[in-house]
Amino acid sequence: MFSIISQQKYYTSTYPTKTKAKAKGSRFMTLQERISGFDQLGKKIKGLATDEFRELTDKVKNENPWFIPENVGMALQGVAKFLDKEALETWTGQYAFPHSSPKKIGAAMAGNIPLVGFHDLLCVLLSGHHLVAKLSSQSCLC
Repeated sequence: MFSIISQQKYYTSTYPTKTKAKAKGSRFMTLQERISGFDQLGKKIKGLATDEFRELTDKVKNENPWFIPENVGMALQGVAKFLDKEALETWTGQYAFPHSSPKKIGAAMAGNIPLVGFHDLLCVLLSGHHLVAKLSSQSCLC
């Protein structure tokens, strides 16, 4: 599910040795492209068919029996509500995103509530940085 939003577009040649400079011709996603990716994810979540939703909640419940379908559904609805192009543009419009090199941002993702770390993921990726996440031992990316 996160592949839509977490992929940065890179068009690179080889990196010179012993340097952190961007390769010639590399390009990172613009804010508008990142917003579009999250908007697509929101549409995918909102458009889940009943059988797709049931399959997803069954997988989640198999990994963590505390995550009952009702809680997973509420979490997905809450996330999908904010994954709307206009809402994301309004939210990000309040901030300046300087054109600097992306930083690696670390986040420890708790595993006690469905999608509890999604806001951290959203903030880091929308700001143009790279997320380095430590998932809970209870989390599974199946």
